This record gives sequence, structure tokens and C-alpha cells, in this order.
Amino acid sequence: MTSSSTDAPGGDAAVAPGYRRLLRESFSRRYEDGADSWSEEPAMRLLVPLLTDGLAPGSRVIDIGAGRGRDAEALLAAGHRVTVVDLVRLPDWDDLAERWGDQVEFAVGNFTELDGHTGFDAAVDNGVLHHQDPADYPAYLAGVRRRLRPGGTLAISLFTTAEELDEGVLNRADDGRLSRWFNEREAAELLSGAGFAVTATRLVRRELPGLAYLLVLARRIDV
Repeated sequence: MTSSSTDAPGGDAAVAPGYRRLLRESFSRRYEDGADSWSEEPAMRLLVPLLTDGLAPGSRVIDIGAGRGRDAEALLAAGHRVTVVDLVRLPDWDDLAERWGDQVEFAVGNFTELDGHTGFDAAVDNGVLHHQDPADYPAYLAGVRRRLRPGGTLAISLFTTAEELDEGVLNRADDGRLSRWFNEREAAELLSGAGFAVTATRLVRRELPGLAYLLVLARRIDV
């Protein structure tokens, strides 16, 4: 579940009632129409390598907002066990199931409302949090943290700009879908407040002029 290439900073960002339903319908429609350009965006494929460089072989990973499963496939090919989660089930998942058998499992629904699925070594969020209602950030990150084992790693990709962003920006697309641009300080503060310690960051420029992804690795901390 990731960004449309038509998103741009600015615009009315008021949150309408039923936003979670709106988000599901928005992404369902984009996948059905083949308007998911992010699925093949080269910059989107750089988060998993950043994570797997330090991930023990055979780790359990939950891929939140997995979309067509491009990240899941890379994780599976690297020998990890993957739980694929998204708001909608896509036909591409059938191919993953056929190729990888019991090395992969699937769950459909809002991530924060799913039961079980705990004890993961790592979680991948390649474009999910920045589409949530900001009021849901704490619950979302608490859900991620709860599913990770102590010391587990969150690999997250956030919208940002190619040049330094002084202050974050909340945007809304024509269909009501929110997109949040973060700077590195805001990302670190948000994750720290949710019980994570940032261990690595990387800025990845996109093909879209002036835009980038902020890739972050953060470790679950327990006091």
C-alpha cells in the first residue's frame, strides 16, 4: 500500500469520517485499474536490501501493506519466512503461494485490527504509515511494536523531499487519501515516542522531480 505518483505537497488535508474505509476503497480501485505505478518504482525496491543486510537467515518478517508482493518476494528469495498483509488480496499472491508454499502466509484487513501475528524478527512498512490518519499513528506503531519480538527491527519508508524539509506537510489527494511528508527529525521523534530507536537512515531520490523516500531502520526497545 504505497503512494500514487500523482501525489504532490499542498492541498486541503482535513480528515473525513470513515477514513479507513476510504483508504481501502482508494487502493482497491487503483490496483483494479492498474494505476499502482509504485509497484514497479525502482526507489521502492531499496528498503528491503537495507533491512536484509543485517537480518539473520531464516528470520520471520511481516510485510505490512504488501501490495503485489514485490518486497515479500525479495524477502522470500533471501530465505526468510514472510507474512503478507494488505487491505485487499491481490491475484499476485496466488503466485507467491504456489512458488513459496508454507514459507509465506497471508492476511487481509486493516493491520491494526488483525489478531495474532506476533514474535516477528522484522516488520516492513514500505509506504503505509504516511497514508494513515495522523491520529492513528500511535495505534499503528503500537501495533507494529506489539508484533515484533524484543529487539526486532522496523524497516519503514516515508515520503519526503529531495532537498531538506524544514517541516512536515500533510496532503490530500482528490479521492481523499492522505499523504504525509516527513523530515528526518520528525520521523525519529515519532518512532522514539512509540518505543523504537533509529539505527539507520537513507534518503532515496525518486524519478519524480523534487521527491524522495526517507528509509529508516528502527529497533524495538524495551526498558
